[in-house]
Amino acid sequence: PPEMALMQMARTLSRPKLALLVDQVVGSYRILRPEAVPFYERLSNVGFERADGSSSNVGAFAPTTVYGLPPLSSIETIRSYVAAMPSAWGSRLLGRSLSLAADGLASPLEAQVYALAFCGRVNGSEGIPKPLVNSRLEVSGPARRLFGSSWIKPDYFWPDAGVAVEATGFLWHGGRQGTADTSRRMKGY
Repeated sequence: PPEMALMQMARTLSRPKLALLVDQVVGSYRILRPEAVPFYERLSNVGFERADGSSSNVGAFAPTTVYGLPPLSSIETIRSYVAAMPSAWGSRLLGRSLSLAADGLASPLEAQVYALAFCGRVNGSEGIPKPLVNSRLEVSGPARRLFGSSWIKPDYFWPDAGVAVEATGFLWHGGRQGTADTSRRMKGY
């Protein structure tokens, strides 16, 4: 199971790197080695595009990020797995790395921002409370036109404060269309 694989990976990874790997397991994206892309394409019956926009069958050596995949596990499932084997090698580090990870992250940038910004004062951040991640929110009438939808999924959302934050990476928010979409979304927020 993915939980066991994570515990084994804890033998060779630092806590932050392990947390970023946990984010892939509990999120909707994976960073794949080029040779793994055909397997995922056959599994999902979809052709993936690389971050540089080229087709996955182009012989590039850079890793490919695949988006829109179902999570392999959850933070709670991993936490239960670790609790069931407290003396197993790697369980302690894996358990400690869970505070830097979150269910539902949808990109490597979101995972990095989450780990850095919301890891707590003891780990060096400003102690910002942890947000909801990519949770679906209904939108009011005037904002629906700006978003083009009756709902949105901000990267991070604090319901009590009414604050939403987007991690604006170049892949989804860059270029002519991405900049226009991001501008429209900012007005909607």
